[in-house]
Amino acid sequence: MKLVGMTVRNFRGIGNTAAKLSFVDSDIIFMLGRNNSCKSAVLAAYEYLVKPKQKASLSDFHGFKSDSPIEIEAAFQKEDGDAEQFEKKGLNKWVGPNDYIKFQRKWTAPDAEGQKSTFDPSTDDFTEDGFGGFEQHFTKHAPTPIRIPAMPTPDDLTKWVTNIIKQTALKKLTGEEQVAYEEITAKIEALQEKLVSSAKLKDMAGAANKSFQKVFPTLELLISAAEGESFDLSKALEKEFSVTVRDSVTAGVRSP
Repeated sequence: MKLVGMTVRNFRGIGNTAAKLSFVDSDIIFMLGRNNSCKSAVLAAYEYLVKPKQKASLSDFHGFKSDSPIEIEAAFQKEDGDAEQFEKKGLNKWVGPNDYIKFQRKWTAPDAEGQKSTFDPSTDDFTEDGFGGFEQHFTKHAPTPIRIPAMPTPDDLTKWVTNIIKQTALKKLTGEEQVAYEEITAKIEALQEKLVSSAKLKDMAGAANKSFQKVFPTLELLISAAEGESFDLSKALEKEFSVTVRDSVTAGVRSP
């Protein structure tokens, strides 16, 4: 699927006046702009849209005001490589004019997952409670954004290559591999949630605060899980790659 357009509203630095971006006729998309022009917010919004079970923190709401819901919408175009899976899974009913498929997530409260919706061409409106059977296909085949610093270093290049190879490999998982990956992720996320919310963590935080207040009696030490953080199994599968740029002539290699 090819990303062709995106609309973001009430997300971080983007207010109620929606940021609308069109990527029609663009195979490679670069976002360039001055500081504080919400480039990072747009990339983060896209990641929030495509990531399953993504929760929003209070800081994600524009102006830290959760009374205005975060709305992120994107349009994708069905490509030739999608035809087999669309037919097999009965997804063509969601394909509208120009082979467009539209998705939306809306967050109405902090620490909650976004409401997922798919645009139904037959009703000309969004249908709630899911991505119309697109969840796995959408997550697997949606384009992956890459952040490029203003002054990249060789280490940055190595990280980009590693990340691209890792993401490409994960998107190519099929059958039993994909099922195993999803099962492991779900179990570790459940264990993580259990550990973070356990009484043991609260006891440890309480003991740490008690010791802290012996030195600073007028202060209080609070320990809690970082907002918006979630487990990323893909990091456990990373393999570092060495990137070298050299002169082919001095290296004894000549192009044909």
